[in-house]
Amino acid sequence: MKSPRQRIAERRERIRRQPPLEVGRSTADRLFDLTGVILLALMLVYTYAAYPGLPDSIPTHFGPSGQPDAYGSRSTIWFFPAIAALLFIMVSLISRIPHRFNYPVTITQTNARRQYRLAIHLLNTLKVMLILVFFLIEWSVVRLAHTGADLPARLMLPFVLAVIFLPVSVYFFLAWKKG
Repeated sequence: MKSPRQRIAERRERIRRQPPLEVGRSTADRLFDLTGVILLALMLVYTYAAYPGLPDSIPTHFGPSGQPDAYGSRSTIWFFPAIAALLFIMVSLISRIPHRFNYPVTITQTNARRQYRLAIHLLNTLKVMLILVFFLIEWSVVRLAHTGADLPARLMLPFVLAVIFLPVSVYFFLAWKKG
């Protein structure tokens, strides 16, 4: 039986041997980027418009029941677009090196291009979905601060899980389908 260090070393070696193909950017990639930039811009405009009307203290954390259990300064509302933008930039940069990813199948010269495209598509999908999640959370915080009405926790958690795990599940299905 191999030790954890041996398994990690083998995985690193397998990743090192993956062919560094240039897969280019597809029209779908450009559309995802444009969608992400538009959502980030809308998020910034929404934050800018909502900020003056926010109370001095807004919810910053929600417990399992969906009720706020921590509060902070209204300026913390700016963390949502900042984190969303940072994630967008980081995922955009990471998606440029698909030959360094860990894949659920062995990468060969034959399947590399397809596997790289699938992985890039997954990252682009997740990038936009994460912006949507942060926008929804920000909208919920603003709504709660203004009206006291929040989204029921029973709706928020399933939505967030679906937005993240559905694209990942589709990716794994497609990645294993033809190797």
